[in-house]
Amino acid sequence: MLRIVSIAMVVGLIMPSQVLAADVEVLWQEPDKYRDIQSTQIGQNEYKDRVMEAFNKKFYELAQQLPEDQLLQITVTDVDLAGRIVLQDFGAGVQNVRIIEGLDYPGMALSYKLFDGDGNVLKEGENRLKGHDLPGQGISTPQRRRGTNIIEYETPMVERWFRNTFEREDS
Repeated sequence: MLRIVSIAMVVGLIMPSQVLAADVEVLWQEPDKYRDIQSTQIGQNEYKDRVMEAFNKKFYELAQQLPEDQLLQITVTDVDLAGRIVLQDFGAGVQNVRIIEGLDYPGMALSYKLFDGDGNVLKEGENRLKGHDLPGQGISTPQRRRGTNIIEYETPMVERWFRNTFEREDS
């Protein structure tokens, strides 16, 4: 396990935290086999890396709410981005676009383990997340996705999972 984590860190697939909060490690298991992490406007590998980095940052941000002596390990096993890819004719040519409408909700499969400072497992589980929020509908463009927030539609789903899974009993 330690070797897998080390290899993943070398290739940039795990994002450990560096501040006084819980550490987080995110492992992306076989991302080429995910249901839908397809690009419409840039190269597939670059897009996949951007999506994974955006999720890494979101998990890191959420882990800041956990006590500093804890370690959260997340293994992502599937991603289904909101919407679907279709060919669209814009007059000047046909291109792939991601359409967000109706019930095109995002999804994600992951497992997690939360460790205390002594390495004891405090909580673990496997979850299939399903989004229920679509901030907007129609053609998803970089402008529509607020420029840099490539996981705009997926963010509420991940935040809800974190809140429901790690909300403190003492709050």
